[in-house]
Amino acid sequence: SAAEPAARAGSPSDPSGRPPLLVEGQQVSWDQLTRVLGEAAGRAAIEEVTLHTMLQQEMRRNGLALPAQATRDEEDLFLVSIRGGADRASPGRVLSEVRQARGLGPTRYALLLERNAMLRALVQPDVRINDGDLRTAFEVRHGPRRTVRLIVLPSQREASQLRADLRRTADLRQAFIAAARERSTDATASRGGLTEPISAADPAYALSIRRVVASLAPNQIGPVVATDGGFALLLLEDDIPADGKSFDAVADELAGLLRQRQERLLMDRLARQLLTGASITIFDESLEWAWRQRPSAEN
Repeated sequence: SAAEPAARAGSPSDPSGRPPLLVEGQQVSWDQLTRVLGEAAGRAAIEEVTLHTMLQQEMRRNGLALPAQATRDEEDLFLVSIRGGADRASPGRVLSEVRQARGLGPTRYALLLERNAMLRALVQPDVRINDGDLRTAFEVRHGPRRTVRLIVLPSQREASQLRADLRRTADLRQAFIAAARERSTDATASRGGLTEPISAADPAYALSIRRVVASLAPNQIGPVVATDGGFALLLLEDDIPADGKSFDAVADELAGLLRQRQERLLMDRLARQLLTGASITIFDESLEWAWRQRPSAEN
């Protein structure tokens, strides 16, 4: 097409021989530029191209083809995932800002959507949503919840000592908030240890934490609890009652959310498996250097 030569202009294979850029009128060759590009962004580029190639092979092996709407659907899901609670911002603006921040130009963005669509198609047979999952999701989103204040310390001894000190204070809540800000290693420290509402049914939290959250009485510090980040103290802040919605009214919405969450986990796992199993031979020195610097590379 008429647009095709323009799209190729300046590329390493450009038949016009035009250089990629001029600096103060002086030509910079593709040889100069690609060596710098290879070292600066080669690792990410290799991973993206490798994964794309492996996914195309998997699609052919499984006799799958993407429907015409697949990448558009992925863009809709991508926008939902990045918008979060930013309802006041226009979708186009949010998408533009995220693409700019992540360096997702026209080529990388289109390939990202296609990779996600292929990953989603490949994991579909493994997605399983059962009634137990739906009931748990209902309790987490619509059942009673509690907000607590949390302090995490490196050792059990420190946590036990702080618990004893706090129980002797006249204003337990204010003392707990001050201690959280000064001493807690948790991300909630700047908020005085205040957490998001927690459901006792939410498997995202350790069972030990959920049990303490469920058992807390007003103005009571729970026992010291071991966590992945250290040793935690919890203080009840507020009770949030169930919102009154019925299970049947929200079951379809919950099923959709659970499906997307499970798809995302399976997609991430498949991507890691394909990248780990890929046979990659690199001839370019700058790309080879960048690939050797990746965290998983053997020393």
